[in-house]
Amino acid sequence: VRGYIVAGLADLNLQVRQEIEDTFDAGNFKAKALARDMHDFSQSFLAQMMNFGEEFYHELINHSKSKPDEAYELLAAIYRRIFDEMRKVRTSASYASRDKNPISKCTSYIWAMIQAHRVMKDLLDAKFRNHVMIAPVIILHVFKTRITRVAHDEAIKRLEGRIAALEKDKGSSNKKVAFEDKGVKK
Repeated sequence: VRGYIVAGLADLNLQVRQEIEDTFDAGNFKAKALARDMHDFSQSFLAQMMNFGEEFYHELINHSKSKPDEAYELLAAIYRRIFDEMRKVRTSASYASRDKNPISKCTSYIWAMIQAHRVMKDLLDAKFRNHVMIAPVIILHVFKTRITRVAHDEAIKRLEGRIAALEKDKGSSNKKVAFEDKGVKK
């Protein structure tokens, strides 16, 4: 799956890069430079997000003893949360294409991109897993998939009680067998 994603991102990267080069002429050097910088940062963010995902997946499998399906489920929830947040901050530009004023349209797009880049930077600074929007996803997953300490302790107490009862029954059965072997009836 990763190979398909990487190949798709590489194609998209080339398309966007070419579009930037074709859209801005020499008179718009600052706008072109801004577009390049934002595009490069987006590409870097995606690469780092994928690296985080791979490392986190292996950590879940190797250290937390998660099953692959469970690890993928958690990663999907994390990615979904990231892209939900990106969608939220970009909504200000969702109707910009209908705007008749080109300056207003451009301003809407730039503002939305800046907000998305702020979210990306915050995620990178927090190394993804420590970000305030990611921690609840991980905690919810743990609550859904892992036994709580209280439930664990209660289960241990029940098992200890059952073992004690079995040992008691076994002990009384052994005494009965011992008495019968000696010819003594209970």
